[in-house]
Amino acid sequence: MPFAFRAIIIGALLFAPTFGFAQDFSLPQFGETASLEVSPRTIIEPEMDVTVAAQSSLIDLDRASLMWWVNGVHDETADGNKTFATKAGALGSETTVVAVIDGANGLHAEPKVTVRPTMLALLWEGDGYTPPLYRGRTLTSPGSNVIAQAEAQFIRKGVIVPPQNILYSWRLNGQRLGDVSGRGKNSARIPITELFGDAILTVEATSLDSIFHAEQSVRIPQVEPQVLLYRDHPLLGIDYHHAIPETATFADSEITVAALPYFSNIRSPFDKTISYDWTIENKRIAPDAANPFLVTLSLAEKTFGSTKVGVFLRSSVNVLQSAQKQWSISLSAQAAIEQLPSPFPTQ
Repeated sequence: MPFAFRAIIIGALLFAPTFGFAQDFSLPQFGETASLEVSPRTIIEPEMDVTVAAQSSLIDLDRASLMWWVNGVHDETADGNKTFATKAGALGSETTVVAVIDGANGLHAEPKVTVRPTMLALLWEGDGYTPPLYRGRTLTSPGSNVIAQAEAQFIRKGVIVPPQNILYSWRLNGQRLGDVSGRGKNSARIPITELFGDAILTVEATSLDSIFHAEQSVRIPQVEPQVLLYRDHPLLGIDYHHAIPETATFADSEITVAALPYFSNIRSPFDKTISYDWTIENKRIAPDAANPFLVTLSLAEKTFGSTKVGVFLRSSVNVLQSAQKQWSISLSAQAAIEQLPSPFPTQ
């Protein structure tokens, strides 16, 4: 037999398809006969609705016989469907779903998947400045950082998987952050490089044995730094509870006000990288060298009417870290006198 002819016969034998009826029949060169895909794919929380879909490139599922089993119990109501709806159990539980598939071409498969509910919380805040008693979340501004903390709850057989046995992968706008990702790295300090728009922060947590997996994303809005004005009382200090509105009247002949920069990339109003440009009636005045964020407004006795007070904050290291605002403030020494208690008792 010629050599070329023998090679053709050998090649045909090597690549000829073979058929059998053993369970979990598969062709290695094509991968698994059938598989199950679980939705949602990012995270399955306790008591969440779950959909399991059968998939196969070798079996025509529309012509095949499908039976569904959950934790060893046959669910006859779902037979024939390519998808199966169930509900995840409590945290730490396991739900095993098996699809028994018999294809019209003789192929048989029993793919299975185990649903393990998890919890993954993703907390964040900006590292910019907010004054004491501020109750909200510190937002991020261009050039600032976001501080993120991920808390994963993976429980198997009543045992909580410790953070050091979990791989954390951080992504910002889809780009993996390798320097803050890794085993046990459930917290991160991430620079926000986008100048405008929102940033999408994502964390993916996976146990070392790959049994547990969860993913969470948050949208981080970018805001411009803001400046608010507060009264600095000589005895009580700065009144952090009440910001001065754009138009305000005080029954005093003299008050001191403080300009506080919200969400600026600084640690305190004393930060040397930020400057305060004060104006009164659109005329620039020199700030206090020791306390540049403070200015004293003083009017002569019997002087009435409003005064325009403005402040412009700017950073020496980031041109985007700036804020400005103007207020109309009225001081009245006569009103202050009228509010004093009378030395004579009333009848």
